[in-house]
Amino acid sequence: KGLTIPAEQRTLIDGAIARMQGIADDLLQRNRESGAEVKARVETCALARLIEQVIAEKRLQHKETAGLAIEFSGGDGLKATVDQREFQRIISNLLNNAIEAFGKGGTVSVELSSVDGRIFLAVKDNGKGIPREILAKLGRKGESHGKSGGTGLGLYHARTSVESWGGGLKIESEPGKGPAITITL
Repeated sequence: KGLTIPAEQRTLIDGAIARMQGIADDLLQRNRESGAEVKARVETCALARLIEQVIAEKRLQHKETAGLAIEFSGGDGLKATVDQREFQRIISNLLNNAIEAFGKGGTVSVELSSVDGRIFLAVKDNGKGIPREILAKLGRKGESHGKSGGTGLGLYHARTSVESWGGGLKIESEPGKGPAITITL
């Protein structure tokens, strides 16, 4: 007999599958263009909706993880010009980084705000923090920390994508205090 999946879970699965298809399509396009720059699909969109979709997927994916909380605040009506698929991929990678760094449960907070026409997206966690010598290297191609099998491409991809949209990415951390990654658009 067929498996029945609740509508909410189907919606989350459909979103995750669409992002995975997007990654595969991007890789194929980059290969076909043999080094030529791939045209980004940037458009002005509501950021909170994109973030909430990824957070809902992560909550469902990690619902069995004891003590894990993913919180979201702010952002009502804030829009920016981004590639939606890339933006959601960045949020997904940042959440994965935080969750994987915990080992056990912890809290990841995503905060969306605006000051003087600039949008700030902060992803923070209450993990153990990142040592200074490693912090200075993160965001460079091939640099990874605290993840077995990490390729060092997630933060590099996030930084280069955000910069292509006219923004920036900053990573801050103190010993014993979880890191804060701030994207400015």
